[in-house]
Amino acid sequence: MSLNPLRFLLQLPPLEKALFLFSALFHVVALVYCTGYHHADEHFQILEFAAYKLGLCTHESLAWEYDAGMRSGLQPGIAYIVHQFFYGLTGQHQPFWVSDFLRLLSISLGFISLVGLRMLADAFSLDAIRKQAISAVLCLFPLMPYLHARFSSENYSSIFAILALILLFRKGKPQSSSTFSVFFLSGFCWGIGFGFRYQLGLAALGCGLWLLAVDRVGWKRFFVFSGGILAACVALLPVDYWLYGKPTFPPANYLYQTLMKPGHMFGASPWYYYTHLTWNNLAAPLNLLLLFALFWAVFKKPLNVLSLIIVAFVAGHCAIGHKEFRFLFPVFPLILFTAAAHFPLPNRFIANDFWSRSMRAVCLILLFSTAALLNASIAAVPASPDVNTFRFLWSETEKKGPITVFCPYDIGYVMAHYYEFRYFRKPKTNLRFYKTKENLLAQKPRAGDYVLVWNDQQIIEGHQQKNGVFRSDAQLLRWDFLRPPASNTDRYSLFELK
Repeated sequence: MSLNPLRFLLQLPPLEKALFLFSALFHVVALVYCTGYHHADEHFQILEFAAYKLGLCTHESLAWEYDAGMRSGLQPGIAYIVHQFFYGLTGQHQPFWVSDFLRLLSISLGFISLVGLRMLADAFSLDAIRKQAISAVLCLFPLMPYLHARFSSENYSSIFAILALILLFRKGKPQSSSTFSVFFLSGFCWGIGFGFRYQLGLAALGCGLWLLAVDRVGWKRFFVFSGGILAACVALLPVDYWLYGKPTFPPANYLYQTLMKPGHMFGASPWYYYTHLTWNNLAAPLNLLLLFALFWAVFKKPLNVLSLIIVAFVAGHCAIGHKEFRFLFPVFPLILFTAAAHFPLPNRFIANDFWSRSMRAVCLILLFSTAALLNASIAAVPASPDVNTFRFLWSETEKKGPITVFCPYDIGYVMAHYYEFRYFRKPKTNLRFYKTKENLLAQKPRAGDYVLVWNDQQIIEGHQQKNGVFRSDAQLLRWDFLRPPASNTDRYSLFELK
């Protein structure tokens, strides 16, 4: 199996080339339009940590996770290096160049990881119909461009998990064809993925169990594989030291804060809650098809390496009280692969006669048209409104000099620091906060000031003359299967007072 993704793509059958071209198109759409974050942690525990190391904000403005020492320095370090590169080119702080480049990097690696998963279909010796099904699911499922556009721990841990599997299965089953170096490199990739998101250790455990108990690679190769994971963890220690300025081991701190600390703040859900989250967060019939296909695959192939990885990962998360749908994202591409590889297909569908070929053609036309609508409705909409809003405020400050912006103070579980965005805020952009309409009026905003409104337009109604200068929403409404319906109204409007 070639490790060159471009050469591999060029060797695919025409239908699969068309599928990957379709996916590449919407990855480009997501690159241009799908700015922001899926969850606030992607900003406040990556870019704000980097901002602190760059001297752009104070220690007091950081999220509490910094003092707890529970986040890896890997992604803040990447953001720091990219920032220094652009600063060296321009001599100025270029936060939006950095965020756009990180999105480009994430999109590119994410798309390559899809190609890598298709490579695994060859390594697993699946038939042509199954390979086409895998390509179709990976390339048409509307979640993938959206996830790949995120500079998130979930995305990067997924990418390195896929790379680890590609290395392990490049020449077929590991026990008969892989050298010690292959096991070490695969383990090292699992370890780097663990550095991006610690929960990936559960998936690495599933892979290790398969190597030892199912494929029977022997203790020597298993220890080399484990040594690769350990080597990656040791290699990341200096990165964590750089972030915190002292020796620390964030995985242990994370384990303590989330599982062992008395009275932790994260809440608890029943063990089966991920089924509920999948049902609620994916629109019908995708939720039904995915759950059925996954349970069927695990039932039919319980000792398959991907089945063990997914079961270990999901079972570990089921045992943890705090549950969110995004926690499944690191193995979501593997879930799609496994579901497509083992989904029961009728014999009539896979036959080679005229009616079977016609049936497949009609299904493909329906899939392409539906997938185009769904992909456009999510890839062409910002993941969150904040980045584009602050991009506009940055340009206004560049044109007018110091400006004052009144922002809503409380959105629920985080307070004012949520909106300040030290990394994206120009120093001459002065933020002031209000809790209610009365509180806003009491601060006596003047002509030339800006008021940022979050959903509730009535806050600005009845005020002095104003001019709407910016809205964060896009022309296409989100087909929102990633958040509860109420969250789909998260849009910013910015008014300039006259």
